[in-house]
Amino acid sequence: MKPTQFDDGFAPDGETHPRYRADIDGLRAIAVASVVFFHAGIAGLPGGFAGVDVFFVISGYLIGGIVQRDVTRGAFSFFSFYTRRAKRILPALMVLALFQCVLALLVLAPSELRHFAKSAATALVGISNVRFWRDTSYFAPDAHLDPFLMTWSLGVEEQFYILLPPLLLLIFRFAPRWTFAIVCAGSLFSLALSILLTPRDPSMAFYLLPTRAWELGLGTLLALWQRDRGSLLRPQTANIVGGAGLVAIVVAFSAFSSGMAYPGWAATLPVFGSAALLAAEGSWVNKRLLATRVMRYVGLLSYSWYLWHWPLMAFARICLGAEPSVAVLSIIAAASFAIAYLSWRFVEKPFRRSHTGSDQRLLMRYGMALAACVAIPCAFAVLKGLPQRLSSKAVSVERTLAEGHGEPCLAGYGDVQPNRSAACVAPTGVPKIALLGDSHAAALGDSLRVIAAQQGLSLTMLTKSSCPSFYRATRQMAKHPAHAQECAEYNRSAIDAVIADPAIKVVVMTGFWSIAFAAEEPGDGYKLVNPTGSFTGSPQELFRLALVDVLSRLTKVGKQVVILGDAPRFSIDPARFIYTEFLPARAAVYRLLGGSAPSGGRFNRDQIIAATGGAEVILESAAHEAPGVQYRSLTEALCDHTSCQVFVGPGQLLFFDGQHLSNRGAARAIEGARLRQLLRGW
Repeated sequence: MKPTQFDDGFAPDGETHPRYRADIDGLRAIAVASVVFFHAGIAGLPGGFAGVDVFFVISGYLIGGIVQRDVTRGAFSFFSFYTRRAKRILPALMVLALFQCVLALLVLAPSELRHFAKSAATALVGISNVRFWRDTSYFAPDAHLDPFLMTWSLGVEEQFYILLPPLLLLIFRFAPRWTFAIVCAGSLFSLALSILLTPRDPSMAFYLLPTRAWELGLGTLLALWQRDRGSLLRPQTANIVGGAGLVAIVVAFSAFSSGMAYPGWAATLPVFGSAALLAAEGSWVNKRLLATRVMRYVGLLSYSWYLWHWPLMAFARICLGAEPSVAVLSIIAAASFAIAYLSWRFVEKPFRRSHTGSDQRLLMRYGMALAACVAIPCAFAVLKGLPQRLSSKAVSVERTLAEGHGEPCLAGYGDVQPNRSAACVAPTGVPKIALLGDSHAAALGDSLRVIAAQQGLSLTMLTKSSCPSFYRATRQMAKHPAHAQECAEYNRSAIDAVIADPAIKVVVMTGFWSIAFAAEEPGDGYKLVNPTGSFTGSPQELFRLALVDVLSRLTKVGKQVVILGDAPRFSIDPARFIYTEFLPARAAVYRLLGGSAPSGGRFNRDQIIAATGGAEVILESAAHEAPGVQYRSLTEALCDHTSCQVFVGPGQLLFFDGQHLSNRGAARAIEGARLRQLLRGW
């Protein structure tokens, strides 16, 4: 594959056209391969996501150099600049979006198609990073199922392209001697903002331009410096700097993990490593490794490979209803590389070289084509996901799933006080049951309310997402740093309200108990609230300590307590799997990926994600030791020794995702746990 001169090359002073640097394509190859292999779960690259940071530095270096070159020559044109950017980005993105729209119609349910439509539209107009930052609802679809997740970085870059040219023009117009200093100051401010926000609001720090601008800014600074002063490094120094830059990137890819606070300080390692390699153009690493034919080949395909690999993986997850194996994801990664070649050869390359008409007219044509592409997913949304494609049974599944996604009494992240509306808190003086816990408890609310009414009782529901009802302990989450304090404050209000209300006779408690021992991210789990000293016990000991404490507080004031073990949690999402019954294309992909259908609406018990640490054993033991406390298992209410019930008929789901019970499932579990008889006895 012969290198091609593109507008995103870098030209030193005195050259009319951009000079192609093969080593930059090699650096692109390292960046894209790390991201793709990380997404495929290939061992050895737990920090492969940092490849995006490498892309940011390259973009800042190339785009900053182009703008500075044209501005200093008095040849900068907004139309010309944005036409080149449109030719570089939009054709491949629009072709991918159209392909995904067709695939989405074939394999997505109406609710999934509505979410897809929002994702596609925001990706095409360059603001998907803002959407991912704002879309933090507890029941928001899993990001790994979003086929446009990878476009968040494109959003950052496109916003950078919009802001950089006018900013540099203003600086060159009013303070040309201070260009480097002003860009440096802005980059340092962005870095400081990133470091400040990463532990406080990780989502904002990760997705938004203000906290990522310093990475692009560092590349721009390097381009400005080189244009004014030439090469930074002598040959021997370049070898050292290039080697150090490569080591920094490799360390980031191999030592970082998705559970760490990022970007913040950690991002300086891959970012400065990338800048070092860009500065060390003549080093041995750049010439003998990055500029090799294979690396250059992969680098030229990097944009299309980056675009195509993720949607194919996301659709595989959707159709399979579970996380595909590393082998399957690796095959998808390889297939997406082949598709990337076709995209580069027949889409990227021809459109980059096209010169039909003036820049103004060409930019207008791109705008019209983009508007047409955006109109398609918008139509999906307006038509409510086109439910006409499916049978009435499939529509009933949609209703079942919708029931579980709008519980008004479930406090979300950021809330520190219970919802005290009449729908959640029964009137004063009315005999009632209280339901305490997290979203797993909230899933039982409607069914428990019916049973309570049959016993002449009302229901007070005090539940908060990811927040177990403990007084002395709280749940900490790496992705939500403020949550531990918010959960503790919420529990103080909720538990105190239950203790202070003499009309509450029975307290039902449940939750995602096993999260203390099977944390999704490093650093997740339970922690003491206001510890008087360092707790040196195991997570199990902390769990038991917090459980015994809250049981003691409740029974001490005469409350009867029912502890419910958690519902089973499956490796396959029943709510996604059920659509294979109604969408033939989805069923075909499911079979292609090696999926096997459950028999009689049941999943084998080996498809339960086993909780480690013996949470259920601790729950049962603590209940037996405390007077006035009863334990019931929801898992045993739904499962026998070999399998668990997940459907009770065509389209009749007992779960609305892999771990939350639907209303029908909650009623079945409560009956199986003999909770009605227990309440009647009290």
